[in-house]
Amino acid sequence: MDKVSLKISISPRDFRILKYLLPHQLKVWHGQVDEVLIVFDYHGYDKGPYKKQISQITEFICELEKEYPKLCLVAVDYSDEAKAEVSRAYFGNK
Repeated sequence: MDKVSLKISISPRDFRILKYLLPHQLKVWHGQVDEVLIVFDYHGYDKGPYKKQISQITEFICELEKEYPKLCLVAVDYSDEAKAEVSRAYFGNK
């Protein structure tokens, strides 16, 4: 049987509403899926005022993982190595 994944994409700009919305989404969906992937894309926001929010969001999600074991935080990787790996997987080359 195929597994069901719930993907929730977030960015540092979501900080103000995330603490309200994400627990509600998890309460509703966690029992209906096999995994919950929180895809955290902070590319371009990893400096200045957003740096603190990135840390706070990461800590918040780590706390939620204790209550929701299917939860997995995934940071988007924009490194050259990651780009090359994706390119090879989908296009067979760089």
